[in-house]
Amino acid sequence: MKKLIFALLLLIVSGRSFSQLADKPNQVGVRFGGYTGFTYRHLNGQNNGFEILLLETYPGVMVSGLFEKNVPIDDNFAFFAGAGLFVMSYSERSYRYRLDGNDYLVKGYGPYAGIEAALGLDYNFSKVPLVIGLDIRPRFPYFWDAGLNVRYKF
Repeated sequence: MKKLIFALLLLIVSGRSFSQLADKPNQVGVRFGGYTGFTYRHLNGQNNGFEILLLETYPGVMVSGLFEKNVPIDDNFAFFAGAGLFVMSYSERSYRYRLDGNDYLVKGYGPYAGIEAALGLDYNFSKVPLVIGLDIRPRFPYFWDAGLNVRYKF
């Protein structure tokens, strides 16, 4: 962890022009929220793009992909909205039943899939290649999730 922090600080104070990095379309980072994991986003010149997330669910994983539209509010803030699909494995499908006087507990493991949307607000730092964002993600037909994104622009 100390090496990662040192490397990030070295990058920030190095002689590179961060105005050049601000034009870079790729972002990679982490998402903290109901489901925590890694995120990758690519934006093209028309403020359209896609995002791929690999998130931890207890006890399983979720992969989602979204097409997103960014709407700049000012130099640093941007609103974004998107839609896509998700697939996850989860083990909370358990149920009890009684057969011939005996009680049984069945735990089901299996994949879930559905439609995902995203609404959020990003803050782009002008002097460092960093984006921080808040979002809410309804995943139909199952649940909602809100989170904080911290991404490095390159």
